[in-house]
Amino acid sequence: MKISAASIIAFSTAKTVRVNDIQRNFGGNFYDNLIGAQERGYNYGNEDALRGLSAMAVFLDESRIMSRSVDNFEMEIQDFLDQFTNYGCYCWIVGPMRGVIGGGQTVDEIDNLCGQLYKCYKCLNLDHGSSPNLFEYSVHFNVNEIGERTLDCQAGPNVDACKCDVMFAEKLAGVNTQCEADMLAGETDSKFCVNEKYRTLNGGGPFDPTDNSDEGCLKINMDGHNAKDQCCGQYPDRLPFDSMSRECCEFTESDGDDVFFTKKIVPFGTCDARGGTLANED
Repeated sequence: MKISAASIIAFSTAKTVRVNDIQRNFGGNFYDNLIGAQERGYNYGNEDALRGLSAMAVFLDESRIMSRSVDNFEMEIQDFLDQFTNYGCYCWIVGPMRGVIGGGQTVDEIDNLCGQLYKCYKCLNLDHGSSPNLFEYSVHFNVNEIGERTLDCQAGPNVDACKCDVMFAEKLAGVNTQCEADMLAGETDSKFCVNEKYRTLNGGGPFDPTDNSDEGCLKINMDGHNAKDQCCGQYPDRLPFDSMSRECCEFTESDGDDVFFTKKIVPFGTCDARGGTLANED
């Protein structure tokens, strides 16, 4: 995916976020009610390509929003950017302009989420191509009567991209909640919390994401490795795979009341023996 530094959020009747030459239309009662949003235009983005996705993650992390004001929301978004970029083996390891890239093992639960986002984006490019408007979608930020927050993807041609980003934001909120619980319990090396030893060289830290060792981003089972060229499953859990060594297998399962279908990546040529049928992913 080609990434640029452009990130623009303009709020009017249709609230638009442009990230990495990617347009996200934000709506919902949370943004409608933010103090000062209409007057200031909510322009987040000429400086950082991640502010749109960051806004989604911050919105779902209740501990981050101190009050319903633009100033505080912007501050929390900047804090997100400082924490979660230039980190590990996948989390914008060379800065926001290059996007979620990387490879190898993940170093903790935060990096694991970035790896999941990377795979979701990989499938978007394989399934839909890498056109500049691949990520044009609408998402609503809503708060219900009892304060529960949701990100609701709106129907459209690029709703799969929205599902990828919402998945990341929802899971990151859970990771942050567990980090806080671990800290309260006195755990000093929680895999759910940011650890500065994994701050990449690009971010001024000691971690080298090109280090292919146990202490770095070790890449295993690379013998005979081919590029991942197909995907299996449904968004946002769709995964890329190498069709020379793997295949997408569909299984019929039941919980006693309902019958449902699941798709899994299995070694090439083993789907029938496992009791499944080859999935048509075209």
